[in-house]
Amino acid sequence: MGKNMMNIKDKYGKCLACDFVRIAREKGMGWSQYWWPKPGSGELSLKISYIMKVPNHELFVGVGVYDMTLKEVEAAIKKSD
Repeated sequence: MGKNMMNIKDKYGKCLACDFVRIAREKGMGWSQYWWPKPGSGELSLKISYIMKVPNHELFVGVGVYDMTLKEVEAAIKKSD
């Protein structure tokens, strides 16, 4: 079962779900930046997510990427193979 993340905040106190909902409601789509533990290392890293409202529904979808160096990207790809 999923986890309720409505009140989850990053290291600096930014409410992630609050920002995602605001973007979806006010703009329909947009970017959010926040600090989140990077899988595999656990270290806090800048994560950038794109949020988009689903037309005709009270839903949004999002996708995020970590700020990574080329070497980190290559290592992640090799690890996933």
